[in-house]
Amino acid sequence: MNIVYINGYSEGTYTGTKYKTLSTLLNEKITLVEYKYKDNNIKEIEEKIKNADLVIASSTGAYLARNICYKHNLPLIALNPVINLEETFNKIGVDVPKIPNGNNKNLRELILVSEDDELINPLKTLEKFKTQTILILICQLLPIIFF
Repeated sequence: MNIVYINGYSEGTYTGTKYKTLSTLLNEKITLVEYKYKDNNIKEIEEKIKNADLVIASSTGAYLARNICYKHNLPLIALNPVINLEETFNKIGVDVPKIPNGNNKNLRELILVSEDDELINPLKTLEKFKTQTILILICQLLPIIFF
């Protein structure tokens, strides 16, 4: 199975904690496709993931992945996905990246949201996706497993 992981916001070298944890938990080789905030390498990411069997993405990477997965009909597991770029990036005090927000209705997606996440409000995530037929799980253990 060709599983791809896209990281969230990172200004420096990506440490790969979630990526390494997922590889261990799933006992699968997972390809890391690094989202580079400063380069905004969206086209490069799309080229690397368009033939994946499954995409797993976190935070800003999940925001980006939703559009690519919809375009290429790929299943997505989104971990604490950013749902509002401007609001999220204003909270951390950096410029908002230019990532298109397309039509993602009917995307094959599972969303996992931590109720303890400091940036992503799980209730806002539920509200955003309430009219779509996707599964959203709000967890307490997500920070322990992935952060």
